[in-house]
Amino acid sequence: MLRSIKEMLECSLTAKDGDFGKIEDVFLDDKNWSIRYLVVDTAKWLPDRKLLIPFPGTSKLDWSELIFPLALTRQEVLNKYVRGVIGKYVRFGK
Repeated sequence: MLRSIKEMLECSLTAKDGDFGKIEDVFLDDKNWSIRYLVVDTAKWLPDRKLLIPFPGTSKLDWSELIFPLALTRQEVLNKYVRGVIGKYVRFGK
């Protein structure tokens, strides 16, 4: 089933140990028009920063609950995947 990006912007991400943030925007691959990154507002967890999370790196979206579950804890994200800061964004993943 096709879904719109607008619908995705209503979704939250959850880590194994709690809320992770909300999807605020997406980065598109302009060559094949696919979603490359989710821009995640982490609110109180990482104030004043947004995470760029590779779209295929997330679990399957639960459309009934509007949740993307991550198979990691928030600390695992910080230890393993945060690669650096690009402007106001924190790069996550590859």
